[in-house]
Amino acid sequence: EIATFYWPLALTSLIGLTVQPLLTFFMGRSIAPVESLAVFPVVHSISFFFRSMGLAFQDTAIALMGNNFEHYAELRRFALSLGTATSVGLAIVAFTPLSSFYFATISGLSPDLVGFALPPTQIIVLLPALSVLLSFQRAILVESRRTSHITVASALEVLTVALTFMTLGWGFDFVGATAAFSAFFAGRLMSNAYLVWG
Repeated sequence: EIATFYWPLALTSLIGLTVQPLLTFFMGRSIAPVESLAVFPVVHSISFFFRSMGLAFQDTAIALMGNNFEHYAELRRFALSLGTATSVGLAIVAFTPLSSFYFATISGLSPDLVGFALPPTQIIVLLPALSVLLSFQRAILVESRRTSHITVASALEVLTVALTFMTLGWGFDFVGATAAFSAFFAGRLMSNAYLVWG
């Protein structure tokens, strides 16, 4: 029983670790590969800063859900507030002069590379909110002992990332970094959608 509960979660982590090397591989074979590979860690780091708050929410939701989901409503309200706050925070960086300060001054990107970093950042402004939603969905499934759905959602996410990048980066000649973060966003959206259905 422990193994049945645990192995899907372990497999989910292994599947999730494939996304970044997969995108790196794709960007190296797309439009502007050097520039894309240069800005990818910078955009990923600012994204992860806001998404990390959602990652921490999963353990919190599992711990506080209560018997028979008695605190579901309170956790849902908090998830909505947290998701909104984190995505608004990223949007402030992406759509205001703070973007130049972060990318040029703090991260040290050249003006040309700032131009490569800005569109992907703007594309993923809803990603922190989707990460909060994913953590909440996973917490519900863990509490329900239905962890296999989490593994399927992660596999669909990676598949969507690959297909979206190949479509945008190779089919429509998007710049590698823009295609990569578009694919990242599409993959997370697919994962959320599957768990809503599941």
